[in-house]
Amino acid sequence: TLGRKLAAAGFRTMAVDLPGHGETDARAASLTDIVAAVAAALPPVKLHILGHSLGAAVAAHLSDRALSLTLLSPAGCGEEINGEFIDAMLGGHIDHGLEFLGETMPADAVAGFADHLSAHGRQLRDIAASVAMEGRQTISILTRLEALAMPLQAVFLRDDRVIPAHHALNLPANVAVRFMKGASHLPHWRDPGLVAGLVGALS
Repeated sequence: TLGRKLAAAGFRTMAVDLPGHGETDARAASLTDIVAAVAAALPPVKLHILGHSLGAAVAAHLSDRALSLTLLSPAGCGEEINGEFIDAMLGGHIDHGLEFLGETMPADAVAGFADHLSAHGRQLRDIAASVAMEGRQTISILTRLEALAMPLQAVFLRDDRVIPAHHALNLPANVAVRFMKGASHLPHWRDPGLVAGLVGALS
């Protein structure tokens, strides 16, 4: 839905599957590997880059390719992360994981995700272990963001149960912060029109 709304606003929109996610065959076991894979896939032009959760940390590392950055529920801005959520999703307990996400998925989508885990679960577990351990994140994008001069914004759900909204307090002053009501970890699902408008405002 977000992609359609951005396209309707005049953007050419590309959705990138991170390694271990979606249909890509790209391999990665760390944030550095993911950044390299995504950078290799992007066209050689400057882009308005939007990233969610771990993808927001990837986006921050692609700042040399960016006209602006929009970070949704970003990883790498504080220590805490819900380890129970990560364990539930990687363990195939998807319904339990969705309770933390604050959203629902159709039964066929849940079944598809379970099938995906059977094929990509090991890679996803390697990636997860490289960025978080025992409910603590081991990556930070704060210093990187502070050094940037481009338009930057971050969007948090007030009652996010995966990455706490109070991580916004750690962001440097050059990052505009927006808060949405609700307990979702997925701002672009909760209000795709609002997120599309925020991206458009930076262009």
